[in-house]
Parts: sequence; C-alpha cells; structure tokens
Amino acid sequence: MKRRLKKKFEFRPSAFAKNERTNEWFIVASINKLLVVTDSAFKVKGVYPLNPAVFLQPEGLAFDNQNNLYISNEGDEITPGNVHKFVFKK
Repeated sequence: MKRRLKKKFEFRPSAFAKNERTNEWFIVASINKLLVVTDSAFKVKGVYPLNPAVFLQPEGLAFDNQNNLYISNEGDEITPGNVHKFVFKK
C-alpha cells in the first residue's frame, strides 16, 4: 500500500477564476507563489509553483474568450505591475 505524503502549510489564495471550457477552477496564491487547479468540486488536480522572479506578487486571474489564461502581478516601489498571458493549447 502506497502512502501519499502531504506537506501542510498555510494556503492563502489571492484570486480565482473558472475555466469555462474545462470546468476547472484556477487559484493563485501570492504569498505561497502557487497556482492550484481544481475540478468543479474543488478537488485538487494540480499544484504548480510560480517563479518568484517572474511573479513578484500574483494577485489576479482571468480567462479570455479563446481560453487563454492571464495572471496579473501587483507592482511595488521598484517594479511596475504587469500581466502575463498563457496561450491555451489543445
């Protein structure tokens, strides 16, 4: 019997959006620098670390009508905010 190891930590989401084509929820956590994908019942399907050099403070998520994903970052005194586009691939 295999045991699944679980690492416990405080998950602090900052934004979420539903992908209408796949019926999945995408949740971003700024403090944890994570992107979490769940099914429609919020069962976790995948957890993806976000590169802190690229995602200074990810605070927003959205999908466009072509199913592309956008993740926005807040800026700070030195670095301006920005938006990263991830093209949907079939």
